[in-house]
Amino acid sequence: MNDNQELIQKPILNNDIQVKLESLGKITSNIEEVKKFAINLKDYYSNIVFSEESISIAKDEKAKINKLKTEISTYRKNIENQFNEPLQKFKELEKETENILSDTYDVINNQVISYENKLKVEKEKQVKEYFEELKKVSKIDFIRFEQAKINVTLTASMKSLKEQVNNFIDKISNDLQLIHLQQYKEEILVEYKQNLDASKAITTVLNRKEMLKRELEIKEKQEQQRKELEKNLSNFKETENTKNEVEILEAPKEEIIEVKELEMFSVSFQAKATLENLKLLKKFAKENGIELIQINKESKELTLNVLYEEDEYVGETRQKISNDEENIYFSVSNLDECPEDAIIDRDLFIADDYINALNKGIELAEKGYTKVTGNYIKDEEEE
Repeated sequence: MNDNQELIQKPILNNDIQVKLESLGKITSNIEEVKKFAINLKDYYSNIVFSEESISIAKDEKAKINKLKTEISTYRKNIENQFNEPLQKFKELEKETENILSDTYDVINNQVISYENKLKVEKEKQVKEYFEELKKVSKIDFIRFEQAKINVTLTASMKSLKEQVNNFIDKISNDLQLIHLQQYKEEILVEYKQNLDASKAITTVLNRKEMLKRELEIKEKQEQQRKELEKNLSNFKETENTKNEVEILEAPKEEIIEVKELEMFSVSFQAKATLENLKLLKKFAKENGIELIQINKESKELTLNVLYEEDEYVGETRQKISNDEENIYFSVSNLDECPEDAIIDRDLFIADDYINALNKGIELAEKGYTKVTGNYIKDEEEE
């Protein structure tokens, strides 16, 4: 507070809060007498049976009873309002007082928060200045204060905050010394600056180098294979040229030169190599007049017996597929034309059936089958 504020006298609550109920009040009425009357009236009419001649009297009595009920209810409400009036006034005053005190609390609290924030900002500024100074002394220029994750609070002492800075800088220094001893220190340092995790940076770079090494070995191996193939093809070409050299008979100019026609041979083989080497083989054949003919597999057909059955007794229609030689057995139902019967107890072709069918197809292809046909057989009972 300044001098002018000290001249303003602070209000003081001289007495403790006092609230008491002066009197519960006393209600004077003849409600007991009215209650006894109501009981006697109920007993009276409980023993009376109204006739056609006296029904008008009953209606008149109904109106009188309702009127009496309304009068009693009105008296009760008036008494409640009289009792609640001072209570309501007290509640309004109490709520207004609470609101005023809450506003007063906020006025003080906002000033406290503003002051504490100012102290915290100043404290954090001092810690950052110490961080930058120590970073400069340690010759580490790529780290930021936020990466240290130091929580500056009013309760934390400057000593403890500076210790956190020291520990962070020491860790970075130790990590840099470790990285300096590594084979690929430049690349590791680049990775390390991303997350300040030396172990992760070293592992990342070593894994990358290992992958590059494997890729290089694969390329070198492919290149070696390509060169060997080119060498073999070149030797083969030289040999063929020597064997098939055209003999030209020298004769007088007026005579026709006789050229021997080369005899053609055929040989079947299967080539297994990389795509690049197969392309080189095709190129060599084209350049040297060698015709390559694709060998097609011999057609092999598999016949499946397909039996269509109708069981009128149980109301079911089904199909069966079988082949004893390849151990193939499959059935499906209900294929009834009636929608209700077809849906009930139907064997659905589920995912497992699909997988099994694909595996069976692969197995048959490995055995050389190129086509599947059906031999449809009708149920003998139906005939």
